[in-house]
Amino acid sequence: MASRANFRGTAEDLINAAERLFAESDSEPSLREIGQAAGSANKNAIQYHFGDRRGLIDAVFKSRLPLVESHRVRLLMEATPNGENLDLRQLLEILFRPIAELKSADGKRLFAGFLRKTADLRRDGELSRDITPMTIYIVHLIYANIEISDRAICQQRILACTRFFLQALSNFDSGNSVFSEEQTIEEALNQCAAILVTPLPSGIS
Repeated sequence: MASRANFRGTAEDLINAAERLFAESDSEPSLREIGQAAGSANKNAIQYHFGDRRGLIDAVFKSRLPLVESHRVRLLMEATPNGENLDLRQLLEILFRPIAELKSADGKRLFAGFLRKTADLRRDGELSRDITPMTIYIVHLIYANIEISDRAICQQRILACTRFFLQALSNFDSGNSVFSEEQTIEEALNQCAAILVTPLPSGIS
């Protein structure tokens, strides 16, 4: 059994390393790579602090999401005290712009890259119930602005919008966009709004 002294990478070091490596690596980083980047060559450091890979991914998400959440609260309060009378485009801006504007000390959009790379690995539903009440509130306001009664379809479309928005940011950050940074955000938000109001396939109400 490894002792506490062997775990040189602190939990915060591991969270920071995981976020950066997931965001910047071409392939999914191994636990050993994350440990080394955090100052520990022992992958058991991750197991000690977080249990497993999924626990580490959840920890990154939980660590950064309060910053996004507080930004969403500010944007909502600037627009209207209770979110009433906001149109779909405004609600999407409140939902997604904080992700675009959250950057590391060196100016990189690491959390957005992390979200894009780990979309299929996170348990967003579990986490959001615990720590994202404002986000859930905004999503429900979005539901009220689209004429789709089936919540599963609504959720699927919001997920598609999230992936589209994150990919648009990635395209800009990698130099593969014809738009400026602000134009990239605006264009992505406009496209997301269009996705949500696109008519359903025939036979689905």
